[in-house]
Amino acid sequence: MTLLRFPHAVLCALCTCAFGGGMVAAAGAQSGGTEAGETLLSAAPALSGTPTTFTGTLGVAAAGRVVAIQGLGPRRVWVTLARARADADGRFSARWTSRVAGRWQVRAIALGGTAAGGLAEPPTGTVTVYRGAGATWYDLSGSRTSCGVRLRKSTMGVAHRTLPCGTLVEITWGGKVVTVPVIDRGPFGRGLHYDLTYAAAKKLGFLEAGRVRVGVLPQPRGRTVPPLRAFAPLPRLGDVAG
Repeated sequence: MTLLRFPHAVLCALCTCAFGGGMVAAAGAQSGGTEAGETLLSAAPALSGTPTTFTGTLGVAAAGRVVAIQGLGPRRVWVTLARARADADGRFSARWTSRVAGRWQVRAIALGGTAAGGLAEPPTGTVTVYRGAGATWYDLSGSRTSCGVRLRKSTMGVAHRTLPCGTLVEITWGGKVVTVPVIDRGPFGRGLHYDLTYAAAKKLGFLEAGRVRVGVLPQPRGRTVPPLRAFAPLPRLGDVAG
């Protein structure tokens, strides 16, 4: 079997991202020519520093072949994140540990022969990595924020000490996600990084909790796809477990 080899610069290149730490959101799977409800590529949520497990199937044509999970980097180059060997049914399970926050397109391909195994095209999905951060909420309805916003009970926003006013921040907690702009400065308490407005905290459902650990993904203007790299050394193909 002819195996596809990637240059070291593709496998391990690209610098680290400014956002480290967090949790990984599920990767949605998309592919043409599959039966309804069949999962081709998915990733269960995981905390930063712990493995994210990609599972799926490429069909019986990929049986016994090495499957590469690849992420699309900022230069539109596919970077191999993990590898595993497909079983007799073409199913695979591969693990990757991420320490970078961002959102990337990912795909699964069978190395050697037809890249997509028995499928018309490789299954693709999206992986979102959030940075962990301490957060709380506040309600100063009627006052004006440091960014010039008049606060109301319905105002969706967040305070941060340094992010520019208007920067969108995606925040997740308890399985819920909101995307809100930076509208104020703060918080200044120890261990706190974000201060959500009453409406934003209510949307996420942590009003009663008060102080929580959330996952965040700031989206500065002009930022494209964050740099992506395989952090754990990739195993030699002969070392991939069957």
